Amino acid sequence: MPPLACGSLSLILTVIVHVVSTAINAIATNQDDVPPADERDKLIELKATRNSHYLFVVGFFISMGFLVFSTPTFVIFNLLILAFIASEVFGYFSQLYYYRRGF
Repeated sequence: MPPLACGSLSLILTVIVHVVSTAINAIATNQDDVPPADERDKLIELKATRNSHYLFVVGFFISMGFLVFSTPTFVIFNLLILAFIASEVFGYFSQLYYYRRGF
């Protein structure tokens, strides 16, 4: 089997396993919905998202700045992926920080 077909098959199987396990978990725990978020939760999520987006924009402009120096496209693409991952992690840590701080 070619490598591309193996990757596609593993992706499809991962999605199926995730959907089935989520359904089984919901049935086993009798969990209907996630409780609604209050004002404080929404504010914390908003601030964490803001911080995450600021970091991504900085990473984006840095990676675009490398275009001036004729950097290969592969490197630019990897810098963009790094900026995206770093901004998401920073967003989660910001959310943890704001919850610990109580604001």
